[in-house]
Amino acid sequence: MKQISYFYSAENESEINLEIWKMFMNQSEDERKIHLDFTGIVFDIQLGEVGKVDLPERVQMLIDKNGMKALPILVVNGAVYN
Repeated sequence: MKQISYFYSAENESEINLEIWKMFMNQSEDERKIHLDFTGIVFDIQLGEVGKVDLPERVQMLIDKNGMKALPILVVNGAVYN
């Protein structure tokens, strides 16, 4: 399973980008099955608005070091990308 977390700042995030992430999150069971059959990957996506959710330590460290310009930050199976 792919665990995907996307951390963002509401002030700097585009509405379109958030809608795309929400579309992935809200896929029906049929759509998820088609994706699994085609790719062999099951995924779980979580969106996290900074300031409203608890942040993983590595994400918090990036924000502490670089400020809000570090966002957005993507975490996939524990690997952090920004």
